[in-house]
Amino acid sequence: LDVNGTASMGTMRLANGFTLSQGASNYANLGSWINVGTIGLYTGTNGAHFYPNTASDYGAWRINGARNGWNGITFEVGNVYNTLMSNGSTMGMYNDHENEWMLECTRNGTVRLYYDAVIRVETTSVGAKVVGNLRVDGGGNASDPLITTQGDTNTGIYFPADDQLGLVVGGSRKLLVSSAGLTVTFTFSPL
Repeated sequence: LDVNGTASMGTMRLANGFTLSQGASNYANLGSWINVGTIGLYTGTNGAHFYPNTASDYGAWRINGARNGWNGITFEVGNVYNTLMSNGSTMGMYNDHENEWMLECTRNGTVRLYYDAVIRVETTSVGAKVVGNLRVDGGGNASDPLITTQGDTNTGIYFPADDQLGLVVGGSRKLLVSSAGLTVTFTFSPL
């Protein structure tokens, strides 16, 4: 092994019978795990440090160092690059191949889900916004409507059949709108 860390010979023997050899694609091949202790790995290309996480409660590894203001891990398959990346305020999955976000999360703020570079779902301080059509699977029924509030699950909207929309209160259908017209079910109670 020369001073630059490039293999100049076939195989180097390490302690405990491990060997380090030059691979066909100019990478060093190690015959087993690398134990980095608490020190970690370093790349001089962009100053990235990859080491065991002892600074926070979550995540086994930490990466320090950035490129163009972003820290992350890029996954490459067939010359298509997708990056899990973060800076001080934003984290997400980024499509480097088409230069667009797939998922973008702002610290203590908005979360955006993209489809082909267009925001389709976005969270806000008061809830969520869907851009485009919202299609749900299943139609629900009178005792378990499809669209409800979390605290009152037997009151809401359901779709009993094709071309029908029902309004349910307390598990009982009160309104049915269909291609035939409007059907209202109610009990009149004077004040």
